[in-house]
Amino acid sequence: MKQETRRDFLKAGLVGAGALSLLTGCEVIEAGANIGLQAAGLNVDQADSVIRGTKAAVKSFEGFTPEQEYYIGRSVGTTVINKYAVHRNDKLEEYINLIGMALVRTSSVPETFGGYYFAVLNSSDVNAFAAPSGLIFVTKGIINCCANEDALAAVLAHEIAHVQLNHGLKSIKSARFADLGALLAVEAAGNMTDSDTRQLFNLFEGTVKDISSTMIQNGYSRSYEREADALAMTILDNAGYSGKGMEDMLTLMKCNLKAGGTDFFKTHPSPANRLQDLQAELKNVPNVPAIRKQRFKVQLV
Repeated sequence: MKQETRRDFLKAGLVGAGALSLLTGCEVIEAGANIGLQAAGLNVDQADSVIRGTKAAVKSFEGFTPEQEYYIGRSVGTTVINKYAVHRNDKLEEYINLIGMALVRTSSVPETFGGYYFAVLNSSDVNAFAAPSGLIFVTKGIINCCANEDALAAVLAHEIAHVQLNHGLKSIKSARFADLGALLAVEAAGNMTDSDTRQLFNLFEGTVKDISSTMIQNGYSRSYEREADALAMTILDNAGYSGKGMEDMLTLMKCNLKAGGTDFFKTHPSPANRLQDLQAELKNVPNVPAIRKQRFKVQLV
């Protein structure tokens, strides 16, 4: 088969990731569950992963390295899939990854430690989540709330923007960094005890809880959501998608979702407010090509 170029894909209406090997998000995410910290004890694999992640965090107290983000992100992903089961549909998973990888490859952060992964959650809730280092989750509910491929791309671009803007890591409570600072002196002196190591585990677990509760329960601030929407518009444009997809998605949500809900409305500003914030960016955006509307419908059959 002739390898398609990005230009070929754009002509066909599908943005250029056809030559990329598609990532099996379900398998990778479920493997991530193996390092999720449990309230009672850790197995050998879990301990190994957490030790590497948390001890590295102590050594770079001022910020997280890509590797540290990866370990944190995998454990946050565990929390997500413990709440929402992964949807088993190879065709849809391939489609989501194709769009997602096209978006990240043309973004300002095309690679993360361990790579980006996109998965569909088997839930009618209208929501999407992004864990540090590039684990992106979208529910069946939010996919069904999209009118076309560009609208779905807008959802993915918004979550990619949260990753690239480090919004998840910024939700970690500052007190945890103070505790890490105290351990820094102990570690530097080579006096780490079993108690100190256990404290590292607890700090790691608390970090995961901070991010997960923000994503799933509380949501980001309106300023963070505004930043993510603005960057998403740039990501969409770079990949050849229309910002009209963002407008279509938010308009449909505005008309059909009720305030006070337990999913999208619990974790995001209202679609009306987001549309208002994006007024300038949405001016003169091109319409979604008919072929991408049709292809989206075919994928959902």
